[in-house]
Amino acid sequence: MSDTDPEVFCCQLSLEREEPLYGTALERDVWFLLQYDAPWTARATSDNHLPSAVQQWLDAQLEATAGSGRVQFISQGPPHDGSNLAFFVAYPCDQGPRLYRFQLDRYEDLLDLDLSALIAGKGVFQAQRHRSPIYLVCTNGRRDRCCALYGLELYRALVAVAGEAVWQTTHVGGHRFAANVATFPDGNYYGRVLPAEAAAFIAARQRGELYLERLRGRVCYDQVVQAADYFLRQETGRVRLNDFRHLSTANPENGHWQIQFKAAGAGDIHTIHLRRRLSERSLLASCGKPQTKPVWEYHLVDHTES
Repeated sequence: MSDTDPEVFCCQLSLEREEPLYGTALERDVWFLLQYDAPWTARATSDNHLPSAVQQWLDAQLEATAGSGRVQFISQGPPHDGSNLAFFVAYPCDQGPRLYRFQLDRYEDLLDLDLSALIAGKGVFQAQRHRSPIYLVCTNGRRDRCCALYGLELYRALVAVAGEAVWQTTHVGGHRFAANVATFPDGNYYGRVLPAEAAAFIAARQRGELYLERLRGRVCYDQVVQAADYFLRQETGRVRLNDFRHLSTANPENGHWQIQFKAAGAGDIHTIHLRRRLSERSLLASCGKPQTKPVWEYHLVDHTES
């Protein structure tokens, strides 16, 4: 059976070929999460039935972030009358991440929402601060069938534990890691999360901890730093979300990286030295398509503390 056979799932290939999860999350600084309950297309956030002025407004918000923003559609069920819609804006930095929730009577209400001060980091919209975490499960089967097959089952299991804090979402990147979950405001990606792990996964986040065994990475870090963060947590056993802050990244020689983090509390400096290289493994980017995905491999060389 070939990799592109209709019966082969890209997430199964990734698991069978032991592709690591860490260092695989998207890197974005600002996230716009809009409730859109109509059926999603493969590229839902640009191919949809939103009023054209609303789509233009979303595009303008992305432009204002200078390439560091992302729009996700979210949903909790079948289509309704288009009122009482949720819109979140998340800033998932590694220290003091923020999440805001706006309630809309209709999509056109977005046109009256000036986010420029919020994007600029000014202390506005404090009444809209959302203090509890939310969980986004990719279920967009139109983009890749793995997300529907594995995502929907996990979504139901998480809802049974955390209720309305859980949302379905459009493509988050990395179908081959389904089921994928993103948590906000902290902005951590997780992959291959199983329904049987739902209670443990939610409990870890409610304690303010990472669920390390399924971690793909933190979206405010580039992928090298994501891998270094994973190795640091594994080395130290410290899994609280705010245990470390990224300080610097150096590439002293080809394929080698040195990433420094500062620990909370005592403030010790931790240096992770890792090696990165392209894997020889061939992995599908999506189910049933011939395109392959380049895969980076990360290896911990050493960890020092000063």
